[in-house]
Amino acid sequence: MSFIQYQQPVLFIDFHGVMIEVGFNAENFDPAVDQLSGFDHPFTQHKASNKRQAEFVAGRIAAQTALATYGVPPQYQLVGINSHNAPCWPKGIIGSISHHRNAAYAVVAATRQYSEIGLDAEHYMSAEVAASTQDLIINPEEKALLVQPFLLPEQVLTLIFSAKESLYKALHPKVEQYFDFLDARILNINVDQQTFSIQLKKSLNPRFFKHRKFTGKFLLSSHEVITLIAVR
Repeated sequence: MSFIQYQQPVLFIDFHGVMIEVGFNAENFDPAVDQLSGFDHPFTQHKASNKRQAEFVAGRIAAQTALATYGVPPQYQLVGINSHNAPCWPKGIIGSISHHRNAAYAVVAATRQYSEIGLDAEHYMSAEVAASTQDLIINPEEKALLVQPFLLPEQVLTLIFSAKESLYKALHPKVEQYFDFLDARILNINVDQQTFSIQLKKSLNPRFFKHRKFTGKFLLSSHEVITLIAVR
């Protein structure tokens, strides 16, 4: 069986970019033949686990496909790594990569459209995991948001977790400082429109100041949530 199982586009309404999903089977990954040497990677002498290397390669394949679909010439489709081990995108392009279990995702757009992008995908956490981690993820004022139409509380908590991850991935390359889940607050979730708004609870720099608000989008399936924050 092959390492890469499928590739397909993922559509967010009113997003001016390209997102690609790549399904993979980590058990079929072989670093010797599955393109690891073709990518800039953070692994010291390939000592990372096969699973970690498989996730990395699947994410880079998703990124290459997204760049190609977006019309980036082949010679600029290789995504490098910067000094913080984060993706280094071609000039004029901004993007983000996420993965979980057996799927990797990449999103790209032009810097003339968006200044920051953060993407995250998560399998729904179990009720037990949600109960044990809730206080690490949400502030007391966010608990009322766990009641949403057609969703279990653990699914909503996973959505909030993912939304805050997307915010971190969007802002961290610019602020270059750590901030955690409790440093941001979800203000509302609209299940019908699949949007959310999120607000910083601390200042990160003059541009990303305390109380600044951001709007994000999400997609729900039977087993996962995908969130996207694209800042204009």
